Amino acid sequence: MKKIIKILFIIFFINYFFTFGNEKVDIVLKDKVIVFGSVITLGEIADIKCADEKLRQSLSEIVIANSPIPLKSRIIKKIYIFNRLKHNRFDIDNMTLSGSEKVIISIDVKEISEKEIFEFVLNYLENKLPYRPEEREIVIKKRIANIFAPSRELHLEIIERRIGIMKGTFQVNVGIYNGKRLNKSVLVPVKVRTFENVVSAKEGIGGGSVIGKEDLIVERKETTTLGNKIIYNVDDAIGKKAKISIKKGDVLKSNILENVPVIQRGEFVTIAVSKGDVFVKAPGKAMQDGNMDDFIRVLNLSSNENIIAQVNGNSLVIIK
Repeated sequence: MKKIIKILFIIFFINYFFTFGNEKVDIVLKDKVIVFGSVITLGEIADIKCADEKLRQSLSEIVIANSPIPLKSRIIKKIYIFNRLKHNRFDIDNMTLSGSEKVIISIDVKEISEKEIFEFVLNYLENKLPYRPEEREIVIKKRIANIFAPSRELHLEIIERRIGIMKGTFQVNVGIYNGKRLNKSVLVPVKVRTFENVVSAKEGIGGGSVIGKEDLIVERKETTTLGNKIIYNVDDAIGKKAKISIKKGDVLKSNILENVPVIQRGEFVTIAVSKGDVFVKAPGKAMQDGNMDDFIRVLNLSSNENIIAQVNGNSLVIIK
C-alpha cells in the first residue's frame, strides 16, 4: 500500500512539474495606464495570460516602481520589467513580453482647492480655540496654491503642534494623506484676534498701592497681544498690591499684582514663645514683609535682639 501511495505521489509531482513548472506566461504591456496607489504593480500595467491562477496572481502583485508625482508621467520599458521579474526570482525563460515597447504611466489625482484647505483649518480652529465665537476673529493671512494629490484614500488631517495660547499669529500644519501615508504637508499662517471682558484700571494706580473695588472697571478690549496672565474677575484683584504703577485703562494682569503681606516691614508685632506649659510674649518689630507661615527677621524690642520667627497671623509671630 505504501509503495502504491509513493508511486502515485511521484506520478503527481512529475505531472505537476511538466504542467506548471514549465508554465508559459505571456505578459502583454499596455500603452498608457493611470494608477491609483503610491506604487506601480505589474498587474496594473499589463495583461498577464497564464493558466496557473496562483502564478498569475503572484506576477500581478510584483511592484515595478514608485508611482509618478501628480501631473507628471513615468515611462517603464520592457527591459526594466524583465529585470524586476529576475529580481523577484521568476523564471523568465518561460515568459514572453509583448504589447507596447514602453508603458506611459500617470497617477489619478484630485485637486485640493485653497478654499477646501482654508475651510478645513477654520473648522479645526472653531472647535479647538478656547474662546467663544463672539470673542474671536480668525484671519488666514496668506494665499495658498491649489494642490494636486493622488486620489486613493485621500484625506486631510491636522498635524498637531505646540501653539501655546492660540492667539496672535501662528501656523496650522495641514497633512495631505493617502491612507496612513503622508503625501504632503502645508503650513497655513493664521491670525486669531481676541476680544474679551477684562478688568482695567478705572484711574491710575500707584505702585505699592492696595487695590480696592473703586479702582477697577470691567471693559471689553482686544486681548490678542496681552498673553495669558489677564485678570477677568474683579475679586481676583481686590485687596492685592500693585507691584508697579498702572495707568488709567491698562488691563490688570496677575504678574503685576501681589498679595498684601500679613505682616509688613516696620509693623509692630507680638513675639510669642511657647516652652512646655510656659507661654511668653514680648513686643517686637518686623524687619521684613511676611505672609502666613513665612519665617521673617524680627527685632525683639525688650532685648534689642534680631531673631527669626514664623508669621502666625496679623501682628503675631512665633518662635519655634
